[in-house]
Amino acid sequence: MTSSDSPAAAKVRDAAQVCRSEIARLDGIVRDFLGAVRHAPPDLADTDLVAVVAEAMNLLKDQCGQLGIRVSVDVANDIPLIMADRNQVKQALFNVMKNALEAMDRGGE
Repeated sequence: MTSSDSPAAAKVRDAAQVCRSEIARLDGIVRDFLGAVRHAPPDLADTDLVAVVAEAMNLLKDQCGQLGIRVSVDVANDIPLIMADRNQVKQALFNVMKNALEAMDRGGE
């Protein structure tokens, strides 16, 4: 944030960055879906699982707020990188979290 940025402008810029990231991820999902006939191997790379969890949670934070649902994460400080397809893991976590939100009562934890 530069000295001339307002908090609102910084928030919009952050939201735009999340949108760009998600558009790229969704583009990959669509390409995978369209190419389902020919199976492509996962794009394995060293992946910070804690960061992927945070990204998936960030996508649902507004919905959590609207439902009054609090989310907490308790992880060790020394979790090693894993070999994984970052986008596939993120999509799976997003799906599980979204399903959990839909199954919860308002104001849960």
